[in-house]
Amino acid sequence: DRSLDGSLEIITSCETGLGGPITIHAANGSLIRTLTSDGTFNLGAIAVANLDNSGGNEIIKAIGNDVYIWKSDGTPYKGTDAKYFSISNGYSFTNSSVAVCNIDNVGNKEIIVIATSGSNAIVYALNTDLNYSAGNISGWNQPIIISNGNPSIGDINHDGKLEIV
Repeated sequence: DRSLDGSLEIITSCETGLGGPITIHAANGSLIRTLTSDGTFNLGAIAVANLDNSGGNEIIKAIGNDVYIWKSDGTPYKGTDAKYFSISNGYSFTNSSVAVCNIDNVGNKEIIVIATSGSNAIVYALNTDLNYSAGNISGWNQPIIISNGNPSIGDINHDGKLEIV
């Protein structure tokens, strides 16, 4: 329920290999809205979460080298472009879904996404507080070695703090 109106929607990413639109459908299947990006193919899932406690859920998707965020009404989360964060370091978000949580327990929730290049990867924890520029929260941009991966979030050791797995 992206707009918190009590009606559930179906949100899909129609990838064609060249980057497809994200479509929002009513529960009965009728098209509500299409969101477009200038990104390329991505196998990862879409996240829907209330990043800023604004009363509506945002739509988040990693596509190619970019992370996009749209408000529940389809407008960009910040400014005039839905492209929220970009990388140009030889890595891409091609195989990553996004996870959303308040990993630092400060302000808005963060977007957790993994960029890969071969068997190397970097975990990003992106700040979504609108009074800050998009970027990693302190201590993040952590290198790991994996072939593909999607982040999961949980309190693994029961210390009251979230971990990224």
